[in-house]
Amino acid sequence: MSARDRRHDYQVENGRLPRESPVCVPEFFNIAEACLMSHARAFPKAVALMDLSRDARIWTYAEMAQAAERLAAVWQAQGLRPGERVAILLPQCAEALIAHFAAHLIGAVSLPLFVLFGPEALRFRLKDSGAKLLVSDQAQYPKICEIQPDLPDLQKVYLREGARGAAEGLWSAIEAQDAPYRPLQTLAEDPAMMIYTSGTTGNPKGVLHAHRFLLGHLPCLELSFVDFPNGADVGWTPADWAWIGGLMDMAIPCFYFRVPLVAKRFERFTAEAAL
Repeated sequence: MSARDRRHDYQVENGRLPRESPVCVPEFFNIAEACLMSHARAFPKAVALMDLSRDARIWTYAEMAQAAERLAAVWQAQGLRPGERVAILLPQCAEALIAHFAAHLIGAVSLPLFVLFGPEALRFRLKDSGAKLLVSDQAQYPKICEIQPDLPDLQKVYLREGARGAAEGLWSAIEAQDAPYRPLQTLAEDPAMMIYTSGTTGNPKGVLHAHRFLLGHLPCLELSFVDFPNGADVGWTPADWAWIGGLMDMAIPCFYFRVPLVAKRFERFTAEAAL
């Protein structure tokens, strides 16, 4: 199936959208399968991600899938069960999406967190969600150490640059894993992701989304760009992937449509740098 074949036909007539949505929700659906594994099988060498977060690297679908599968196997071996939470406290980078997809492959729930959250904001969300695992980096580790004694459910922390203190190195865990993960078929209604509200009117609320919620976000790109995907598109957003707009209205839909995605978050956004 080509990337274009995945686009839905909205049959806009006289400026009006159809009464019935062309987006159908199947009984079985998994975000990682639809966005990563299916492409890795059909187009293994296609560019999935251009990661400019540190040293520039181009990732193919096959490379991303292999890392996600190995990480999924690591977490299964550690006893992570379907429905349990995996927190991801990272900027835009390959490891962030690998962690999301690894969690989804085994039915776990990914929990994106904003890197500019302070200790209190992180403490509340991690404790309220009951997150079992946390994937982060060295820049965030001091905050994690400060709050970890208050997080009895948090069993393990992984850092993408390598081990530090009680935290394990993410890539050392991935590279040491050679046993395959046990595939799990998920229903479209099964939980996939928890995203917290901003908390402007009280404590933040964790909103649990099913795998099917990706399908509800696809029209954002399909209706915003008439000729999308056209084979020449490249996706990027200045919005952090911790927010539903950056993650579900750009990053993961780009994977669904097999559109190469750029990972680059500016500490201070400027139009000149973005161009």
